[in-house]
Amino acid sequence: MTENVTVTIAERDSSDVPPTQEPRCEVCGKPIPYAGRGRKPKRCSEHRKASSGTGTRRTGGTDVAVRAAEQLDILYGMSSALLRMLNCTDAAETLEMNREKLKAENVAFLSQDQSLARWLTKTSEATGRFGFIATNVMTIAPVISIAFQERAAARAEKRKAKEGEEGEDAIPAVSPSILPGGMAV
Repeated sequence: MTENVTVTIAERDSSDVPPTQEPRCEVCGKPIPYAGRGRKPKRCSEHRKASSGTGTRRTGGTDVAVRAAEQLDILYGMSSALLRMLNCTDAAETLEMNREKLKAENVAFLSQDQSLARWLTKTSEATGRFGFIATNVMTIAPVISIAFQERAAARAEKRKAKEGEEGEDAIPAVSPSILPGGMAV
């Protein structure tokens, strides 16, 4: 009851098999290299969109130098404000007058020394919180000082006004030799 069945596989013509097509760019039609693994590319490297990945951004040397010089310029501004708070106005004005020149020279020198520029930007990023706090304290401290001075002046005026009122309506002081009732001591 068992039948021997022989199945023959028909040989195919090579014309029946479609040739392996390498992917082509959908914009220009150029063939795109494909290793056979993963998604087939749709566009060539020339027409592919730029990656919007979240990796670290690499910048050129002048960008790092400009950022480092800007960080130094912020430091000069904070130093100038501190000098003004310490009543060193001449020093603060000298620093302010030379800030633009310093910034231009810093960009020139830092573009020649990339490691120093990277170190300055890294350090300034790490100390950004300190700079934020210091800037706000340096801005708010003079305002608080002025407020305390105004408050003290207002209190002194009230005290003087109160003493002036007491002087007019005050009861004359009793001589120590006279007791109440007119008896002399």
